[in-house]
Amino acid sequence: MNQEYPILKLTNVSFRYDNQPELLSNISFSTAKHQISIIVGPSGTGKSTLLKLCNRLIDCSEGDIHYNGLSIYQQSPLQIRKKIGYLPQIPYLTDDKVRDNILISFQQKDISDNNSRDIIRLLREVGLSEEYLERSSLELSVGEKQRIAIVRTLMNNSKILLLDEPNSALDEDNSVILIRCLKRLVLQEGVSLIVVTHNLDFARKLGGRFLLLKGGSLVEVNDPSESFMEGKQ
Repeated sequence: MNQEYPILKLTNVSFRYDNQPELLSNISFSTAKHQISIIVGPSGTGKSTLLKLCNRLIDCSEGDIHYNGLSIYQQSPLQIRKKIGYLPQIPYLTDDKVRDNILISFQQKDISDNNSRDIIRLLREVGLSEEYLERSSLELSVGEKQRIAIVRTLMNNSKILLLDEPNSALDEDNSVILIRCLKRLVLQEGVSLIVVTHNLDFARKLGGRFLLLKGGSLVEVNDPSESFMEGKQ
């Protein structure tokens, strides 16, 4: 937390899709290591879009975004996406084995025994056994795919994780396991989380600061419950 600049900083960021009204307007916020930021608000207000802006899946219409003090537009999208991992609500997996999906961003020469040990540790941390490694992704439930996608993201050692509805397909027990895993990453690894969720209980148990996105603006709130009630999400 005692660093000269935030790990991620958005400055006067605005975004509109082609020929559409402005979706996000003049948004500024920052996050530091060991910090959890939970974005809430009515459906359709641009929460997922905001996450995609943070790692250059899309580019902002106005404003700038800095990672470790350097504009993300001065770095290649590939570099940024390794440092700032993104997990969509519906994860994409190829039709291959789970092991192949987790190691998809690694070149064969870079795969080692350490990789295998790390994968097994992370699988257990999200509530899955190492037996999943040889299973086809076609056999997995949506909740299992989400957890495999989380392991894949964590294998890249990203310093920031952008999580879009990470527990949407998980039951209560597995949501608790996921929360435990995410909190360990924040406390022990210094990872920063930016999480979009429509689940008030998940938001409160994960903790952190709450940011309400509404009417194109982002503001910090003490208690997110009112925003959940407004949107009936």
